[in-house]
Amino acid sequence: MPIPPLKADADPIKEQATTNKRCMSVITVPLGCLVSCFLLYASLALASFLQALLVGYTAAFLRAYEYIRTRQPATRPPTTDHRPPATRFRLPPPYSNMGEQTSTRNSSIIVSLEARQAKLFISRKRSLLVVDGICVSASSNCLPTGKNCLLHVRPETETSELSEDVQSLARGLVPESEQLRLEKGSWANIDGQVLLVVRVDRNIELNRKGQRLLECEAILQVRSKDDASLVGVQSSMESLEQEMTFVNLKSERHRIFAHWLVEIFGKERLCNGAGVLDVAGGNGEISRTLHKLGIPSTLLDPNPRCEKDAPFGVLAYPLDGDGKTLTDREDEVGKTISRCSIIAGLHPDQATEPIVKLALRLDVPFAILPCCVMPKLFPDRKQKRHGDPVRSYSAFCQYLLDMAPTGTQFQFRVDYLDFIGRNKVIYSI
Repeated sequence: MPIPPLKADADPIKEQATTNKRCMSVITVPLGCLVSCFLLYASLALASFLQALLVGYTAAFLRAYEYIRTRQPATRPPTTDHRPPATRFRLPPPYSNMGEQTSTRNSSIIVSLEARQAKLFISRKRSLLVVDGICVSASSNCLPTGKNCLLHVRPETETSELSEDVQSLARGLVPESEQLRLEKGSWANIDGQVLLVVRVDRNIELNRKGQRLLECEAILQVRSKDDASLVGVQSSMESLEQEMTFVNLKSERHRIFAHWLVEIFGKERLCNGAGVLDVAGGNGEISRTLHKLGIPSTLLDPNPRCEKDAPFGVLAYPLDGDGKTLTDREDEVGKTISRCSIIAGLHPDQATEPIVKLALRLDVPFAILPCCVMPKLFPDRKQKRHGDPVRSYSAFCQYLLDMAPTGTQFQFRVDYLDFIGRNKVIYSI
């Protein structure tokens, strides 16, 4: 095909420029659209990120504000740990040597402590002095002699002849060579045999290391261990111990708990339905004591250690979750558990929380004495107040108390039994 001749007035350079412009427009228009779409997407993503960041900081600020607004006041008494007035259950005769049927007694004891080390936590609002020492003399029911313990001295602690603030007391106990360690918040050694005579709360708990924690209510004297002026104090301590003698044998804890159930709930209420459900009772001492008192009881334990001809019912099943797998059974196991009058557990370990859940689902009262926390076995337990994992005994008790439903008839309460060990009772009415 022949090539058409160029026009006479046509300029090849202008024709080439026009062609180049058309080609560039074909390329730049789609590219501009792509760049515009990318910028729009980037702006939307940035806006979403800033919005999420703003929402997160706002939520964190609101949580911090709620925590500051609802946290406990600086003063210790009164506390908000659901603790009732200082009453302890005392086992009636023949197990008690008191000779009286009252269950009310003094909530404090006098302890003489040989101080070894001291640590000072300084705060503008509330300082704390921790004294590490050995118990020299105290009521053997609560604190055996020779045991290591930690004494917590707070600003509201009563002092008779001492300085008014905690920091002055700490500097008076520690020699000059250890003052720098004390100011840095480290353990400072106490030279010599310094003896502290203090009045502490009878409710003594253990920390993770097994050390006993003493909450100091009043400091009576600070003297040398061989000071003769302590003779009067020692004699007064002995007379106080004689007045406050009570059952403390660990082997009696099952009988003490059984009698406590009768005193709190009454025999008639315990006999309703299938009677008491004793969860994780092991050898069945609680059920055996209740049987002697004329109260029906059933032991629920995956590995019962009682005799085969026990005078009470025995169910060799574990209690998991809220116990629905057991109550849904159509045999005697499901009927017995569903018709129980109360669910009780003395140091039930893994079954502690399931007891509370089962009682709430069946709408029956419960009574438990928590013991082992087992944080590795239950890592999902979180404290209701600030979301920290439940790792200590006190946090576990508070976790159980926080399970109380709001707006219902259930009321969770706390009591203490008179025996050595973890004697805190959490129960519902």
